[in-house]
Amino acid sequence: SSNSHNFSTSTIAAHLDAKSATELAICALAKIQLMDGKSDAKRAEILEEMKNAKTYFNKNMIGNLGSSIKTLTKAKRIHENSKDTYSLSSAEQKSVEGKIADI
Repeated sequence: SSNSHNFSTSTIAAHLDAKSATELAICALAKIQLMDGKSDAKRAEILEEMKNAKTYFNKNMIGNLGSSIKTLTKAKRIHENSKDTYSLSSAEQKSVEGKIADI
């Protein structure tokens, strides 16, 4: 890709210091939206992207994803656009963009 900023979920996770399913879900959604240019992602797509970050992903996160998504939605860090389809809130997106701008 000619995009000068095309980072993997692992790279984003490294710069956001993602240690939990909640934080890795944010990294996965950031990758999907900011790098792949999609406006939102289904839960299954978020999980697939989390699995791609092999250094950060562990199997416990599969079971924790539901509660992570609830936590993020309640905290207004992500929005549920339609059933099982999510996007970063604009504040969260700006926050992530700021953190990865210096990579």
